[in-house]
Amino acid sequence: MGRIPQPTAILDAKGAFLTHPERRRPNEPQETRPLGNAPRCLTAGQKKLWGEIARNLPPGVGKVSDRHAFEMLVRLMAKERADAINNNQRGQLIKLLGSFGMTPADRAKISVESPPLNRLQHFLAKPKPVSPTPTVSDKPAERSRPVIW
Repeated sequence: MGRIPQPTAILDAKGAFLTHPERRRPNEPQETRPLGNAPRCLTAGQKKLWGEIARNLPPGVGKVSDRHAFEMLVRLMAKERADAINNNQRGQLIKLLGSFGMTPADRAKISVESPPLNRLQHFLAKPKPVSPTPTVSDKPAERSRPVIW
């Protein structure tokens, strides 16, 4: 069984196409719509959990086309928090978390471009001036008169 392909958004965030632009999938559908609000079929606690998990998603990962998988993630996480989950479901939960880039190993693979600095941040990030250090000569110091002890 082959490896499951990673979403293009995750590959792009990791910078995979910078080194190998020929691997970009030209015909992959591009989803621009955000994940959105929780579906009506979820309970009030699950809807709250939906918002919590959605806020913790890496940028550019959760989209409308991911709603069904995200709903399964929310339902499994609700079971996990209620301690009503079995080992098979826990494995599915970990796999779904990884699919959304929410495990430590998957998060380490994603690099996010930092926002530009404003004027204050740019000023504070400037290196502080360093006072010149005295140079040390390899030669012993020459003295004009002999030292008498």
